[in-house]
Amino acid sequence: MTLLSLAVATVLFWTANALAEESPATKPSPSSGAASAIEAKPLRDPTVMSPRFREALRNLSPPGTQPMPGGQNNAAPPPTPKIPLIRLIGLISGNAGEPSALLEIGKEQPYLVVKGSEISLPGDDSSAGGSIEVKSVTRSGVQLLVKPYNKTIILH
Repeated sequence: MTLLSLAVATVLFWTANALAEESPATKPSPSSGAASAIEAKPLRDPTVMSPRFREALRNLSPPGTQPMPGGQNNAAPPPTPKIPLIRLIGLISGNAGEPSALLEIGKEQPYLVVKGSEISLPGDDSSAGGSIEVKSVTRSGVQLLVKPYNKTIILH
C-alpha cells in the first residue's frame, strides 16, 4: 500500500466513525433504557374533519342551511323540476302523408308534430329546460320522450 492510499483510508475511517457517532439512531436515549418521557402521538385520521375546519365550513354555508353533526350539509335538496303539462289536442292521419299530432305543451301555442320532431322546453322556476322528442305518432296515440328525465309519455 502506498502512503497516499493509507492516508485516504484513514480519513475515510475517521469520517465514517464521526458520522456514526452523530447519527440519532446510534445515540443512547436520555432516559438510559427506560420509557421515553416524550410519548409519540399516533397520526390522526386524515379523512376526519377537524373541529376548526368544520366551523370554517359552517361559516361558508348558504343562509338557511345547517350542517349535520357528521359534517355533511343537511340543506333541503333543490326542488325537483316538473314536466310541463302536455295535452294531446288531436291526431291527424291522412292518406298522402305521415301521421301527425297537435300537442299543447304548458301554456304555449299548440305544436304540430310528426315522428322525429323535437320541441325545446324553456327553463323557469318550476320546470327545467330540456326537450321533448316525438318517438312515434299512430292512429291511436303519440309516444314522447322527455329528455332531461328520460321519461316516456304515451298520449291517447
